[in-house]
Amino acid sequence: MPFSLLLLIYLIFAFISHDKFELLPLLICALVGLICGYFDYNRYLVDKNIVPIVCVLTVILFSSLYIVDFNFNMLLVVVALAALSMGAMINIVLHSTHILKKKSSELQAIMDQSIQTIWELNYQNSQLSSQNTLLETNLATIANEKKSTEAELLSLVKNTAVMQANLKEISQSRQDLEAEKARLIDKERALNEKLAQQNSAKHTEDNAAIAKGLKEELEHTLRALLDNEQEKTVNAAKLQQTQKSLTVQTAEKGKLEEKIQEILKEQNALIASTTALKYEKETIQNRLQAVQNEIDFHKATNQKNEQTIASLSLENRKLRINEDFLNKWLETEILLIKHAYPSNARTPVTLINHYNDIGKIDRALRDDLHELRMKRNDKNHKLNTKIYEQDVRKVEECYNRLLKRLS
Repeated sequence: MPFSLLLLIYLIFAFISHDKFELLPLLICALVGLICGYFDYNRYLVDKNIVPIVCVLTVILFSSLYIVDFNFNMLLVVVALAALSMGAMINIVLHSTHILKKKSSELQAIMDQSIQTIWELNYQNSQLSSQNTLLETNLATIANEKKSTEAELLSLVKNTAVMQANLKEISQSRQDLEAEKARLIDKERALNEKLAQQNSAKHTEDNAAIAKGLKEELEHTLRALLDNEQEKTVNAAKLQQTQKSLTVQTAEKGKLEEKIQEILKEQNALIASTTALKYEKETIQNRLQAVQNEIDFHKATNQKNEQTIASLSLENRKLRINEDFLNKWLETEILLIKHAYPSNARTPVTLINHYNDIGKIDRALRDDLHELRMKRNDKNHKLNTKIYEQDVRKVEECYNRLLKRLS
């Protein structure tokens, strides 16, 4: 703390070298105290979180200058302490403003990056939604195709069962025709034998009739044999065609079963892709929410910092206005005392009236000085008394007017 050491050295020098009221040592103490507070003590106030207490202490110290009648050495100490706290608070306000600007810039950069991230995530989310919709459409199409193929396969299975039943029936009919053929052949042989016997026997009218009947029965049998052969040929053609159809349907059934397996694989792949897309979409939405939460946190922090800086700035402005008013009034009192000789008046009220009585100040300036004096007294006795900028301007104006009249 090199500046604090400088202030201590000057205070020791002022204690030794000055034994009566002088404005220059007070101004030097105030200036050095502001520098020391600005560079040496602000971090202690922030670390210990006692800035509000120091603000109140500063007001009390400045007010005590006009309430308590200090000797000159004590006055130097009080002015130095008040200047120390004032300098520290000025540094805190300026440093906090700088930090706030820096944090605002960083926050803006983070927010810009977060917004860019949100745009990218939203775009990815939109793309995933489109892909998900397309996959769901494809999945529905494949499901319908699978359903249609399964229905076609079921119909083919039914047709195959019908054809197998027809094939069985044709095979049974073929066996029946073979048996009928054998029976007709035996009957033909028997008829031929009977006909030969009739021819060798004595020709009579009855034998002629029997022979005629046997010939007709033989012709009928031959026609039955011919029909049987034709039906066998037709049945054989039907059997061959049915076997070919059955072979084709069996091959088609195998293809349909393979197609169903492929559809099932594609369907499972689409389901897996849809599940992965949903998971990725949920992940992106979670990232979006996390980024939004981070932005909200930074906004809240920034708003809190702005409120703190605004509060400190307002408090510092009030303290600066009070200090300017009280310092200027102190200069006014010093000016009144400086030109009071040979009068014995020493209080502000008697000095103002004295200068008015001897004609150095007019009535308007006297009234303004009394008004400012009463304002100063109210501030000393009532800490909640507010000092405004117009009060500072008025005390400066009165000081300048008084300086011109007394010079």
